[in-house]
Amino acid sequence: MAWETTEGQALELGWRKDNRIDLDDEHYLTMVLKKTCWLTTIHPLRLGCLIGARGTQALDPLIRLGFFFGAAFQIQDDLLNLEGGPGYGKELNGDLLEGKRTLMLIHALPSCQRPRAGTLAAFSRRRACKARAGRCGVGARTDRAQRCHGTRKAGGTRPCRRGAVRVRSGFAGLPDSRDRQFLRSLVTWVLRRLH
Repeated sequence: MAWETTEGQALELGWRKDNRIDLDDEHYLTMVLKKTCWLTTIHPLRLGCLIGARGTQALDPLIRLGFFFGAAFQIQDDLLNLEGGPGYGKELNGDLLEGKRTLMLIHALPSCQRPRAGTLAAFSRRRACKARAGRCGVGARTDRAQRCHGTRKAGGTRPCRRGAVRVRSGFAGLPDSRDRQFLRSLVTWVLRRLH
């Protein structure tokens, strides 16, 4: 888990350092699998299964389930950073100001002409602009990222729906229990969080 998470973090930092503008969904999801999913969903699911089943159940099927949940969660977290809302406890537009290659930024870059795409991506390294966000054009950049076609539906809900299918098929042979209901409710919670 530590190895995967470190690799994912290194990928993300490298993209920012090199000002990469040639990334796509696959790049993003690979980074999320490593950086977010192994730490927050895959490892906890496997650990819970290991303890709960006392080592009698296969752990590898939980990698796929954990990936779907973790990816949906991360995409929503990236969207919340652009949109904010009641109770949002993080810095609004912080991901954009830091130049994190979120799915929204990756989708927005191809709609820019090449010089402008480089400027949008490089915007990340000028944290000083935070204080004068209006003059640096944070609003326009945020609007472009938010208008990204289909990111909310295609990006966030697809992994979550696949996770729901995985819960149904992966745990079909088990009797109904409080724990199985909890896993099912995770799907509902992530989907609700996406709307």
